[in-house]
Amino acid sequence: MLRRIFIPLLLTLMMTFTGLAHSQASSMSYQVQTGDTLSSLARTYLGDERRWREIWSLNPQLRNPNALRPGSSLLLPTTVATTGHLVTETHPSREPLAQRYRAAVNDEVAGGSLQRFADRRTLATDAQLAQAPRVQANLSEGQEQVIYASNVSSHYVMGERYPVYAVQESHTVAQNHSINELLRVGEAQLMYKEADRAKFHLTNQAPNEQQSTLYVLPSTPYRNLQSSAIRESHSPGNSEMRITRVFHNEPDGVYVLLNQGTIQGVSAGRLAQYYKKDFVSEEQGRLIEYPTAPAGVLLVFKTFENSSFAKVLSAQRIPAPDDRVN
Repeated sequence: MLRRIFIPLLLTLMMTFTGLAHSQASSMSYQVQTGDTLSSLARTYLGDERRWREIWSLNPQLRNPNALRPGSSLLLPTTVATTGHLVTETHPSREPLAQRYRAAVNDEVAGGSLQRFADRRTLATDAQLAQAPRVQANLSEGQEQVIYASNVSSHYVMGERYPVYAVQESHTVAQNHSINELLRVGEAQLMYKEADRAKFHLTNQAPNEQQSTLYVLPSTPYRNLQSSAIRESHSPGNSEMRITRVFHNEPDGVYVLLNQGTIQGVSAGRLAQYYKKDFVSEEQGRLIEYPTAPAGVLLVFKTFENSSFAKVLSAQRIPAPDDRVN
């Protein structure tokens, strides 16, 4: 009787350990030590520091690849013994993006990273800036810092506070439209107003290193995404959506600017994949971009007419301007 019980139990244990060995063949758990970076881990465990993105891609919970927290756990790719060198086993999942990344999106919302980015940056067309209050002078008056602005409309209310933005860059987006990227550098409270001219008390001022033109824009509070807003891309084969700019130095991770927005049907909550321009061939005098494997996953979280902001949720290869998004 004991023999009958022991043999099935032994077989079960053997199958269990075999399954564990197979599951661990592609990744292993690692506890982050002080001084660790993704590059140093890639050099130690993958033999090449340039493969740090492969570690990042296994850890979607890691918002900022440049800020590892000592004591936290990471998954590291492991070797495949039969090849003789270090590789990462990748098996693209057929599970819908919305299911795979719903928890990651909820973490982004709960952690406030999307809110912080949306509060720091906005976009405006040339026509919108032409109608916006423009700062003509920024002066110190006693203990106060004040700004004088022209073109202030009747919608601005005495005593109310408004964001102050500096123009950072101008980008060409869909259909040759130009969009201006603005960085929030402070907040201003309207003190006096006459006709279209006004005086503001400037508070929470940040350095304006480029000495760019300043604008006082109406406040547009950002509303965080809800789980019900998370959806797949519904426009397969769209080769016109591209990354326009990559924000590498944000404290909460990597963000991108896309060249399409609400006019093209892009909405907040959309999950999309981006593709590198690795396979371009010349045929009959034309450059043709061939299909490639996805290089990472993006979450669109704030949209404008012809452009959108998106957060990089995972990446096998770092995004770059002109990468295709679908």
